[in-house]
Amino acid sequence: MDTSNLPKIQDEERESKLDMCTESRVQDVVLEFEGVKEKFSMMQVWQVRQIRPVTEKLPANHLLLTGQRVLDALFPCVQGGTTTAIPGAFGSGKTVISQSVSKYSNSEVIIYVGCGEQGTEMSEVLRDFPELTMEVDGKEDSIMKRTTLVDNTSNMPVAAREASIYTVCGLAEMPARAGSVRCLGNPEREGSVSIVGAVSPPGGDFSDPVTSATLGIVQVFWGLDKKLAQRKHFPILHIYVSVQASLAETDKITLEVAKLIKDDFLQQNGYAPYDRFCPFYKTVGILSNMMAFYELTRHAEETTAQSDNWITWAIIREHMSADPVKDGE
Repeated sequence: MDTSNLPKIQDEERESKLDMCTESRVQDVVLEFEGVKEKFSMMQVWQVRQIRPVTEKLPANHLLLTGQRVLDALFPCVQGGTTTAIPGAFGSGKTVISQSVSKYSNSEVIIYVGCGEQGTEMSEVLRDFPELTMEVDGKEDSIMKRTTLVDNTSNMPVAAREASIYTVCGLAEMPARAGSVRCLGNPEREGSVSIVGAVSPPGGDFSDPVTSATLGIVQVFWGLDKKLAQRKHFPILHIYVSVQASLAETDKITLEVAKLIKDDFLQQNGYAPYDRFCPFYKTVGILSNMMAFYELTRHAEETTAQSDNWITWAIIREHMSADPVKDGE
């Protein structure tokens, strides 16, 4: 263990003993104050659900820059102030986005966890990441100098997934604390922790319960589109889904009704016997129903916004997904 950079103890009433051995384990005592009978190792035991103490919580006012125009301009993240979700089907490019953030973002430390990932994807990360480089102060260096990898593949027990997340959060809190804070100790330091997590909904269905629950707690939503990946379009960001996730509930309703008008009113099926010709009274009736639907959904959302039973667009859409003929209604 190199102790040349350790600070010297100036207090004359207590003497310090440093473990000068060349190799030490984290639980070995490396510093001891005789005057107050305190011993210190390189490990500190802390409850994982207990908040770490800080000097001051700071406002999150620094952008987490990724180097991707669509992300930084339309769906920006804030260092220590936002949690980002990246949902996408298998092969939609979640690993590519994660690698881009790891390589180009203005972060000092990157902790990459494969929680429930397939073994092939994690082996790809372990193979590719050491070959990636970054530029620091005009010098190109390996990205592994600032990266820690935590592997937890899908064949491991489900309980191990939760443990891996706690492990990552604990590692992230070593250089900083959750959010943007001024840390304890001397010299004074400021740091932040930002979380960017990928979600794999079955079949790319964003209405999946896990994805919907994730959307309810995150502040930034980067929805990926597998069709864009097949067309070699990068970044593979589904603009409509991502914009919709960042809008207020009333704006989501407006956007959905506009989509409804585009797909079900302006578009007409010339091959269907019921739609190849539309009499004028039917045209007026369809448009009137769409206007009534818009007004009723807005009214339901606005009147319940301050209550415990808030009717959001996600709830309305979930009830609309039922097939009345199939359900026998």
